[in-house]
Amino acid sequence: MSRNGHVLIVGSLNAKKEDRTLQRSETVPLQLMLPDGTVHPVPAFRELGELGISSIAWEKENPTKWYLSTGSDLLCIDIERNTREELPVDNLAGVHEIAFIDSILWIANTRFDEVVGFDPKKNKVVDRIMLSDFRGNKNGAGNGYAKSDAHVVDKFHCNQVFESYQGNLLALSHHVTGQQLMQKIADKLLKKQGNGGIINIQSGEFRDLGLNAPHSVRKVDNRYWVFDSGAGTLNVYNKQWELIHRSAYIGWGRGGDLAQGRKSFYVGISAPRKRYLGVIKGPRQGVNKLLQMNVGNFKITREVELESIEQINNLYTISEEVASLLLKDSAKAHA
Repeated sequence: MSRNGHVLIVGSLNAKKEDRTLQRSETVPLQLMLPDGTVHPVPAFRELGELGISSIAWEKENPTKWYLSTGSDLLCIDIERNTREELPVDNLAGVHEIAFIDSILWIANTRFDEVVGFDPKKNKVVDRIMLSDFRGNKNGAGNGYAKSDAHVVDKFHCNQVFESYQGNLLALSHHVTGQQLMQKIADKLLKKQGNGGIINIQSGEFRDLGLNAPHSVRKVDNRYWVFDSGAGTLNVYNKQWELIHRSAYIGWGRGGDLAQGRKSFYVGISAPRKRYLGVIKGPRQGVNKLLQMNVGNFKITREVELESIEQINNLYTISEEVASLLLKDSAKAHA
């Protein structure tokens, strides 16, 4: 099945009420951009989730059987058969990305600083790794702020598990040392970013890349592409995690995927939250956008504004056949 510019846009309300501008009834958590740049709601998913949808994953051999999280659950939705089942994974909160690696679905259980491995064939959790177990290890996380520092919070904020080019399981984390420093601005405590990077979830070893709230590692042409969201850049690293390129015009990037021909890359750009308007270093556009970027020269070739969501959580390129299923009226049956 070809993938020729059909892009799923997954979004939600902002998590904190003080950042919100929409009501849940106004929110459309799953939208589809067609090759002509028009964006269409997917009605069958409109009511899903208290805030919306966090992430979706599927195995390559079965692109119509989706594993989906709204942030506190894991669902299996067959968009061809119009069925839905809640899967037996407990204690999920703030789930960010989910992804298949060697037939295991890895879940970034962000609020609990945990990664969870779920085996769909066995229909059960087969691994749970608490990142706090690495805090203080000699070769792991722990070289963070002193306990005497004001407003230090123990937190990794892992938002993705992915496989490295060397075959290791890595976690993308906002705070690789497991400690988050809070700063006081206008009588409010806000997260201070800057020690984001990667953690080997098998050994606990970490690499501080100096990132500000990083999201969405993608492997593109033997390189790692990472959004340094708080700095408003797209960073490109070689296989040894050495920085080789930075594009400083992206904005708050979260969610990205390659087109089939690997010449275009789709980027999700979220409007900044109210609390961070005076803190974010990068460009601060006031709307959510989907960008189409040329992989070779990083130039933006298309910009599409998105409505009815407050933040973009992820993007996925899909086939024309799957897109057609989503737009059929019969798809409403599994809402």
